[in-house]
Amino acid sequence: MNGKKIKIEEKGFTLLETLLVLMITSSLLLFSVLSIKNVTETIQIDLFFRELTSKITNMQTHAILHDQTTDIQFYPQNNVIKFRVVDANAQNEFLKETWELDNPYYRLSGTSIKEFAFKKGSGNITKSDRIYIHTTKGEYELVYLMGSGRFEIRERN
Repeated sequence: MNGKKIKIEEKGFTLLETLLVLMITSSLLLFSVLSIKNVTETIQIDLFFRELTSKITNMQTHAILHDQTTDIQFYPQNNVIKFRVVDANAQNEFLKETWELDNPYYRLSGTSIKEFAFKKGSGNITKSDRIYIHTTKGEYELVYLMGSGRFEIRERN
């Protein structure tokens, strides 16, 4: 050994360094995926309530403007909502709709079928009742107020 030092050149990463980087990267990706799932769930529930509100308002508006009775039927056991014009001479088939709630984030609660009719000309309803809706974010209720046909969606405590 002539006193010469052998130079060792490192041209890569060790196994430990590579595993550490992979572990940190996978952890960061996992957090973003969980966050996106939560945002998707919240948006799906919000869109459901907006569409439900829009459909109910559309039925009431039709009853007032076209002087035809409309009704909405809730079938919790089948998780279905039906919208229709009740008058025999109704020509508007676009309002006749069956809405199947097949989303895993929300469903109707209860066992009995509930029906609400909007009176022709005024858009008023004849009875006050509640529809219960279960979501992955909590329990909600659709409350029909007596008379004017107003309704609201509230979170149950």
